[in-house]
Amino acid sequence: MPSIFSKLKRIVLSLLILSLILGLLSQSSKVQKSLSPSLYGRVVLVVLSPFQKLITYSQNKFVNLANEYVFLVNTQRENTILATQIRQMQRKMLFFQFVQIENQRLRSLVNFQEALEWNSIVAQVVSYSPLAEFQMLTINKGEKEGIQRRMPVVSQLGLVGQIYRTTAHTSQVLLITDPTSVVAGVIFPSQERALVVGKIDNVALDRPFYLTRLEYLHHDSNVNEGNEVITSGMDGVFPRGIPIGLLQNISKDKFGIYDSASLVPHVSLTQLTEVVVISNKKED
Repeated sequence: MPSIFSKLKRIVLSLLILSLILGLLSQSSKVQKSLSPSLYGRVVLVVLSPFQKLITYSQNKFVNLANEYVFLVNTQRENTILATQIRQMQRKMLFFQFVQIENQRLRSLVNFQEALEWNSIVAQVVSYSPLAEFQMLTINKGEKEGIQRRMPVVSQLGLVGQIYRTTAHTSQVLLITDPTSVVAGVIFPSQERALVVGKIDNVALDRPFYLTRLEYLHHDSNVNEGNEVITSGMDGVFPRGIPIGLLQNISKDKFGIYDSASLVPHVSLTQLTEVVVISNKKED
């Protein structure tokens, strides 16, 4: 019971104080409108001045907080819009950079084609199967575009292979890394001749590894690692002068007539997007 009366007394006291403050504020408003307030009015102004300042400060603080909240909400919305616009601009920039790189690459390919001594056909690589039984590329040009079997295939960096099979609008290219590929080559500067053949290396590998080697190199030949190998034109398929690759790891056979060496092709055969098919010699 005492606790209930105590709470009731606090509530009644609070209501009385609130009523008194409201009454004084009302009187203060009337006094402020008066040009010559009485002594009582002045006392009311002095007493209520702190409360008025507190109320005014609270109102201003609340208004400022509300304005800041609205500002933050608008800023967040604008930031979201700007972030979306930035992402869109970044995608557009990446697309434009890709188009620029593609244009430069295609322009370089056209310049390369025009500089060739032979008539040629540019084709796109549409598929590549590195684990297939044969090392081949498929291109998007075929018999209707003038492609025939055994035509040489090159890129801007060097020899790729030869046409192996054709259809009306596609062709398969036998790569120089295929085990059935044989190219007559000549080594610079010594002018030594040898055969460039595809090889499969299964040593310590879970799957076949295709590479290129130089075979039938005379035992007394004067060649060194890093020497350039180009086509000799002696096989009747590839014109003379097409770069093939560089010599590495020359293996001397102590009991045989011929040595061999690894050959690093100039062309990254798994990264090709376009190739050039050589048809015939340009007429002067």
